[in-house]
Amino acid sequence: MADTLYASGRYLESHWEYTRLIRQYTETYPGEMDSIRRRLAQIEKSREYKGQQTWFEKIRVAETRLRNLYSERFRSELQESPPSMDQKWWLRQIRSLDKKYGDVAVGGTDLLWRIKNQLFAMPIEASESFR
Repeated sequence: MADTLYASGRYLESHWEYTRLIRQYTETYPGEMDSIRRRLAQIEKSREYKGQQTWFEKIRVAETRLRNLYSERFRSELQESPPSMDQKWWLRQIRSLDKKYGDVAVGGTDLLWRIKNQLFAMPIEASESFR
């Protein structure tokens, strides 16, 4: 898996896989880890890896911000009496997410999937309190 990710230019993810291999198999196969350590060093020096690492960190920060924004917005709409039925804001948010993260490597599509799942789960979980 690590080699395949590396060959396809997904250096950040290949770095994670190589690191897992070292962590998991160093005691069992200590002599086999030298080539993996060299590959890790090679990856860490690459400009592409550093760019992917920066992008992934931006994704993590964006996801936290979005989760908080949507949770707060949903909570405030539930507290309105009667609750808001206007879905325009939510639809704009989903279109914006699709446009920004729908076709992005290294974490963007994962962020989109996780956020959409959160948006799907929030009303279901909230509906339980109305039963």
